[in-house]
Amino acid sequence: MAVSDSNELRPHNMARHALVRPPLPWPKAFELSDELALLGQKPEAHLIDVVRGLKRADNRLLISPPGTGTLLNTTASSLVRDALSMVSPAELPARMAEIALFGRGRGGFVFHKGSNRNPSLADLQAVLSATVTPYERTLLFDPEFGLTQIQIGEGCGSMTMPMTDARLSAMTAMATEELMRLAGANADGGELVVGVAEPDSPSTSWRRLSVSKFLEIPVEGSEWTLRLSSHVAGMIREETARFPNVETGGLLIGSCSSLMKTVTVVDLIEAPEDSVRTPTLFVLGTKGMKNRIDARFEESGRSLLDVGTWHSHLAEQGPSPTDRKTAKQVAVERAPPAILSHCHSSHVPCHHASGRAMNDYLDAYSIKARLAPAALAIAPVIVLIVLAFNWVQPSLPEAIIGLAVMVLFFAASNVARRLGKRKERQLFATTGGRPENRELNHLDKTLDERTKDRYRKFLAKQLEQPAPTRDMEVEDPDEAAAFYVQCYNWLRENTRDTEKFRILFNENIAYGYYRNLLALKPYGIVLNLLTIAAAAAIIYYKPDFACCRG
Repeated sequence: MAVSDSNELRPHNMARHALVRPPLPWPKAFELSDELALLGQKPEAHLIDVVRGLKRADNRLLISPPGTGTLLNTTASSLVRDALSMVSPAELPARMAEIALFGRGRGGFVFHKGSNRNPSLADLQAVLSATVTPYERTLLFDPEFGLTQIQIGEGCGSMTMPMTDARLSAMTAMATEELMRLAGANADGGELVVGVAEPDSPSTSWRRLSVSKFLEIPVEGSEWTLRLSSHVAGMIREETARFPNVETGGLLIGSCSSLMKTVTVVDLIEAPEDSVRTPTLFVLGTKGMKNRIDARFEESGRSLLDVGTWHSHLAEQGPSPTDRKTAKQVAVERAPPAILSHCHSSHVPCHHASGRAMNDYLDAYSIKARLAPAALAIAPVIVLIVLAFNWVQPSLPEAIIGLAVMVLFFAASNVARRLGKRKERQLFATTGGRPENRELNHLDKTLDERTKDRYRKFLAKQLEQPAPTRDMEVEDPDEAAAFYVQCYNWLRENTRDTEKFRILFNENIAYGYYRNLLALKPYGIVLNLLTIAAAAAIIYYKPDFACCRG
């Protein structure tokens, strides 16, 4: 057994039981390890940040020692959940589970991952949001039952969930019983168990849901993956069976994670009555759709979004020109990732096109941020071609070369984007991550304190969540970081209008231009040297195709 936690024991951690352990601060992992030892266990305590530790093989062996049957997450941290969902079975073979309480102890849930990490803990969280009952929804999302700022001492606050010791012990014990049952059964699929205490009764009811493996499908033209629940795949089959002679479709509901580069689909919204279905075309209607999307968003605790659309094809084929045109339009109009999914009428979706991943179009950003730096990098090659070949009496070879040059520009644009993304990851890895992950932090000095405080208050109001205090950032940096990630996600979603936020759009273009130019620098230098060598060879050998011969 092993216990991993990088945070220190704080006075408010002990407040519930009126215990004090001198000296303070003292690592929480050590304290829990000592308590478990009194029960006959021999756990090892490690001061490891699990999110970072899972990236290293030596830390993974400490977090989950050889022979571990089940690795249990009780942090209630979305970052930890995502990190555990990303690590492969080969890197960490233990089965994974999660227990968390909600509704001030009146509710609790247990996740048990499927074999081969499918479904993952993140998948099960999305399924919970999609299947939550009205009473569970109240306990999970109603502010009355949520986190509360608790004062511990003079001027010291802690974000916690007030509950009686009896409620804490009762719900935790029952959740542990459920976990033991799930671990013993060791089912191939995932398991989701939710327990809630009756409003006016000490009795507790439990709802159990088996979750089959998700379909994992690469998103065309990007590093992202679409994860489609088997339940949604069945809904798509049923819908296409209802319309065997025409194309049909609907709206995909789910969540997306930029950390995991996944779009997870757990529900559908049927096409409205003004949709158009023909043998060669499906047009998704709009009547009442906005209200249905908003209602689904609120029902899920504002966690499930419309992540794209799907439609069927009568013939088994790849994306049609119309599909690609639609993907292009979606890319311009909405935030990435935007999924356009299509399938044969007798199959679940088999091809997916991400609007923002499509590189067969040229908008202002593509031209200025991608094509421009690519053009600078390959300019010496183009100049050499123009000067070396005979363009006075062009023939088939020159025509082919001219066409190849045009293709080269588009290919170079795509390469510039990919190299730029890779350079960005390298820069973030050496500078502590995205600036957005730290510039609103109390300890960061990028912005003055008054400005940061004003920004935090505004964003907390938009998210309807309390902003972390300085003490909370020290006590639980993962939760604080998760709040700031949500802040910037909200800002991105609400500043997509390139006309309204023209200055921001221009700054994004400038950033993309310089990032891609930096990434292309070594390749541009090599191309320059090769071009000089090729030019010297043409001048010296005077080949037949060159305009400078004889």
